[in-house]
Amino acid sequence: MKRCQKEGCRNYVFSNGFCQRHQYLRQDDRYLKKHHREDIYFGFENQMEMFIWLWDREEKMQGEGRIRCRYTRKELSCFVGKKLFFSCFAHVLPKSNYPHFKLNPENIRIVHPEFHRIVDQGTKEDRDKQPDWKFSLWDQDVFEMKEKYREFKKINSLA
Repeated sequence: MKRCQKEGCRNYVFSNGFCQRHQYLRQDDRYLKKHHREDIYFGFENQMEMFIWLWDREEKMQGEGRIRCRYTRKELSCFVGKKLFFSCFAHVLPKSNYPHFKLNPENIRIVHPEFHRIVDQGTKEDRDKQPDWKFSLWDQDVFEMKEKYREFKKINSLA
């Protein structure tokens, strides 16, 4: 069987020369027309596709095998291939309240799963138990993303 065209990838081809994880690298017209639209989906068909793209981008920026949460400074690469891997991706603005940014990669942060749990469902007491974690930086990201969301809705006439 053929292997993925992405350099360093040993997965088998899923479609058009790339494995399922690296489909976003395709350049054929059929794929580009379907997936790289200029609408509110930001070029991603689903969250998993976006999460994998974000992880690959972060590996390039931080160095393969060295991805750390910017809020906790904890290593995250240990979660690859594990149950909690997708818990490393947190929406800054919740999907339920800000549906137009569900697939906006700017609205996602790669975080430690416990940090994700606390910012989504935790209490002030949960935050206080982790004094070294940068919840104020997260809160600033939330504030800035809300501004971007308002502007996005205004520009795109989304009410």
